[in-house]
Amino acid sequence: MSGRRAASRSPVTFAQTPGVADAQTQRAIDVLTRAVQALQSTAPSHVIRGSGEPEGVVVAPAGTLYVNSDGGANATLWVKESGDGAEGWVSK
Repeated sequence: MSGRRAASRSPVTFAQTPGVADAQTQRAIDVLTRAVQALQSTAPSHVIRGSGEPEGVVVAPAGTLYVNSDGGANATLWVKESGDGAEGWVSK
C-alpha cells in the first residue's frame, strides 16, 4: 500500500426509505436519488420522438423538444415555444 488514505465523505441521507433497513441499500438509494436530481436540473423538461410534424398533433408543455424521425431540412428538430396544447411548435 502507498500509505494514502481514501478521502472520507460523510453519507448524505435524504430520507429513510420505507422498508429499507440495510444501510448499504439506503446509501445506494441516496446515490441514485442525487444522480436523478442532477439530471433533472440539467436536462430539458421533455424530449419526444415521433414521425411527422408535431404542430397540431402532439400535446406537450412549452419547453418540450420533438425529434421527427422522418427528418428533412428544418423539419427534424422542433421546440414547443408556447402553450400547453398541440399548437406552438417551431422547427429549428
